[in-house]
Amino acid sequence: MKRRALFCCVLAVLPAIARAEDQPATTNRTETVLVTAARLPAEQIPAENFPANVSVVDRHKIESSPSFSTPELLRQQVGLVPFDTVGMGQFGNVMLRGFGERTGALILVDGVRVNDAGDSTLPFLWNSIPPESIDRIEIIRGGASTTYGEGAVGGVINIITKQATAKPFTVTATGAGGNLGYYTGHVDVSGQTNWFSYFASGDRQEWDGWREASGYRGWSAIAKPAFDTPVGKFTLGYYYHDETVENPGVLTPAQYQADPRQAGANTFVFDNTIHRGSLDYAKTFDGGWTALGKVFGQEYDTRSRSSFGTGHIEQPNYGATLQATYNTEFGDMPDLLSFGGETIQQDFLSDFRSSFGKFITGADNWTGSFFAQNTLTVLDPLDITLGGRFDHRQWNVIVLDDFGTNIRDDKRANVWSYKGALTYRAITNVTTWLSASRSFRLPTGFDIGTAGSTPGELFFANPDIDPVDARTIEIGARCDRSRWLSGSLALYYSEVKKDILFNPFTFQNENFDSVRQGVELSLTSRPLDWLDFYYTTAFTDAHFDGGAFNDHRLPLVPEWQLTGGVNVRPITNWQITLETVHVRGQVANNDLNNDLPRNQYFLLNARTSYRWQHVTFFVAVNNILDRLYQTFPTVTSGSPQERRYNPAAGINAQAGATVTF
Repeated sequence: MKRRALFCCVLAVLPAIARAEDQPATTNRTETVLVTAARLPAEQIPAENFPANVSVVDRHKIESSPSFSTPELLRQQVGLVPFDTVGMGQFGNVMLRGFGERTGALILVDGVRVNDAGDSTLPFLWNSIPPESIDRIEIIRGGASTTYGEGAVGGVINIITKQATAKPFTVTATGAGGNLGYYTGHVDVSGQTNWFSYFASGDRQEWDGWREASGYRGWSAIAKPAFDTPVGKFTLGYYYHDETVENPGVLTPAQYQADPRQAGANTFVFDNTIHRGSLDYAKTFDGGWTALGKVFGQEYDTRSRSSFGTGHIEQPNYGATLQATYNTEFGDMPDLLSFGGETIQQDFLSDFRSSFGKFITGADNWTGSFFAQNTLTVLDPLDITLGGRFDHRQWNVIVLDDFGTNIRDDKRANVWSYKGALTYRAITNVTTWLSASRSFRLPTGFDIGTAGSTPGELFFANPDIDPVDARTIEIGARCDRSRWLSGSLALYYSEVKKDILFNPFTFQNENFDSVRQGVELSLTSRPLDWLDFYYTTAFTDAHFDGGAFNDHRLPLVPEWQLTGGVNVRPITNWQITLETVHVRGQVANNDLNNDLPRNQYFLLNARTSYRWQHVTFFVAVNNILDRLYQTFPTVTSGSPQERRYNPAAGINAQAGATVTF
């Protein structure tokens, strides 16, 4: 009944969007939003022509947001729900298109795949790319493996850092401090001449935490010099991040009631270091051809210590991508073709030692891929997009422990991904699309060798785990050019074979069949120059399909996500932002039987800023109502299952200033 009512409501919005555009040419329009249309950013197309539900968080939205971290920045995006056991993006993941416990999103930073080679439950160190260094974030929903490769079963989060400014020299510095021992400092410099451009940034962030033993200390740096030469443009990239993160552990119900800010019985400390380097090449030739290439290498090192023992994880990886695009006409019809190949070597070694034994997991893998995609405009209002990709992966798996496990195995997988889409512009500036896709996620080191998302709990290896196979159908409509009423509506159905989830009763990762379907609605309006609104609603039905847990909802996936906000500019140079987040119907982690009450929470956040010449002063407050809530509800493994709590931060605020010269 709920689903039927929602479908009726959102379908009723379409005529309103159409009428907003079916006005005389004097109707005010917003600027065109561009998104990347290929694996490497050779070509950007208007978002309204993209055959998927896509949104862009640009620099203006980043600067207006009261968020402290990148996952918090994403919480206003429809169908994308961040969750964190501590806060501030320290132990964060995001739910996209119903993929909760194990991420279904492929994460890119400046075109480099940065998903953790071993862990799909905490796939990325979000604080390694602070919001101050980000130019924009593209969120592409739905199966996207044909363009971006395995892992994009739920979509892609494409983080693009700042580029060089047009001036010879520009410097921006930000400093802020707040309660809970929070402070941050950021500086970036950029500029360009006729043949040389550069961007460099440095960032320091510190937080004592809302709970005991939940502090964070982190350093980040980025350097991107670029050289324009007669043979093409070369861009070097270096990314550094070093952090010390505390995890206070889970609380029992008695502890939670007595004092939710206390640490649990078992606390953890993680020291993470990342060094990542890349070299990009781009050259545009006569006749519509563009050649692009990228090579990269990364060292990712994690050391942990807790009452359970000590651990060390090493994850070096390196790879290369080559791509060509051809922008031409087929007869009188515009045609965009892109094709290329990709290779990546990911090594993973986890060594955990405790009083009850030693656990060693190695899962090195090599992946080779080739891909092609073509978009042809037929009869002007209709685009046809067809794409395919082949991925071959080889694993070398080693699992050793003091309980007699001695697994040495070689695995192989060959997967074909495809996508076909129709994009139709029936009314001026209103686009509809229909797509069908097949995407894969290949098992990670933790998927194969270890399991569980509650630190310290028992686990067993499963070297026979198979790749996730997701087949998705999507239909949607979008209008992004009217200031009076813009937005998008998408309906999708995804049948997922061999989904990878942790079974808390067998203490290992297993393959399950599942179904994910839902509705995503986004609306924006700017009726006046000094006022704009935004609102999103996502309904997600994610459940097991067959087996012992048939029709049970999947862990950590909320049934409803509602967000909204308003930006008010009452006086010149002043802006006030209010935003809300409401999540309902979230099943606890490990609660495969759906026995416990579902989690829900409501947040109110705000930001006020004033610009005076080259200086912007700001105050931001999260959780203004000081609500006691959690985004990562969980229960213990085994039987009987017991409830545990990961309380999120209460009211937290920061005040600071940004100076640009």
